[in-house]
Amino acid sequence: MSSALVRRYTALVTRLGTVRIVACLLLGLATTLVAAYESQLRFLRAAPSPRATTSLSAGEHTWGVTEWRAFGRRTIVVMPRPAYSHARPEGGELPRPEGFPRWVPFPAFGSPDAYTSEVRAFGFGWPMLAVRNELWTEFRAGVQARTLRGVWMEVPQSLSRRPYPTGLCCWPIWPGFAVNTAVFTAFWAGVLLGVPWRRRVRRRRGGRCAACGYDLRYVGGTCPECGSPAESWAR
Repeated sequence: MSSALVRRYTALVTRLGTVRIVACLLLGLATTLVAAYESQLRFLRAAPSPRATTSLSAGEHTWGVTEWRAFGRRTIVVMPRPAYSHARPEGGELPRPEGFPRWVPFPAFGSPDAYTSEVRAFGFGWPMLAVRNELWTEFRAGVQARTLRGVWMEVPQSLSRRPYPTGLCCWPIWPGFAVNTAVFTAFWAGVLLGVPWRRRVRRRRGGRCAACGYDLRYVGGTCPECGSPAESWAR
């Protein structure tokens, strides 16, 4: 009995082929990106809402942090306080406040001539955040410069209600990207693989050809309609 089930399972996998499996994976990846970009576009069209800024400390360093959360998106703004110091330590990695994901940067404290005043970290996707980008506001010799990082295309200002530059994300948040891809791949596998498999099972149990549905209850050998083996699962 077990060997027969193994043979049937092997035959099923062979019939389905790797093409459908690869198609499910590609559709899972595409759906992950579509869900993330749909969340980002909703964010760009939503009206800005004010939030209170809280202070967080790690060691001798302090940052002002403002956070927005909504379905499919999260924005965290980090501002060093003060933005620069005349006694800035050289080298080494600054300690990070607890409770924030690793994809949120906490910029170092600069010098009076070159410092970062603000970093906006954006995460998008569902059921988990899957892609991200950043907007850095820096001052060099008193001149402000805003730099988008982790984007593959800048969004025209006419399509956004944000008062700052925005772009479509291209940096993955790997844990969320992997989970979302697995979830959407499983969904497409159920659609592309599960439905045809269930239809073949019903046909076989009804004594019909699994490939074309021809009645094989009184036919031996192969299906006269399509040439498939006449294998009946009728009970």
